[in-house]
Amino acid sequence: MLRAILLVVLGVLPAASSIGTQGGVSALRLGQLFPDLELTTFSGEKITTNGWRGRPVVLNVWATWCAPCRSEMADLQRLSKDLAARDIQVIGVSVDSDAFRAREFVRDNAFGFARYLDQTQRVSQLDQILPRTYVIGADGRLKAQIRGKADMAVLRAAVDALTSAAPK
Repeated sequence: MLRAILLVVLGVLPAASSIGTQGGVSALRLGQLFPDLELTTFSGEKITTNGWRGRPVVLNVWATWCAPCRSEMADLQRLSKDLAARDIQVIGVSVDSDAFRAREFVRDNAFGFARYLDQTQRVSQLDQILPRTYVIGADGRLKAQIRGKADMAVLRAAVDALTSAAPK
């Protein structure tokens, strides 16, 4: 299973593949441009995902009611600190319908990586599996996706493959 996951992350398996063992089909395919989505900061500002182009991003989709989502947050916090020196941003997007609950969870746990709310529910429509993690290249293209709780070794391998393939 781990070998298959690594092959998908590294782009060896067909582009229609996605990482994860749970049912359902992702609306996104490896290599396609990540859609331009409107998100809301926890302070109420609107941003779009196109604003991240030019910089690699690890985008994690989560919810407070999702136990696997909550359990991977500390790992994502460590990953964020590790990747900051490489100018790769870790971003969390809450799909909670209750923005107050999401803000409260983040405040109580003091996560330092960038956090946004999916108030338009467009991120939610990309895939029903939670958590979800997308690795997006500086060119805005989807390089890897993990459906379900991310194995940090697999996620780090995806990020390493992304940066080793980047033009110098």
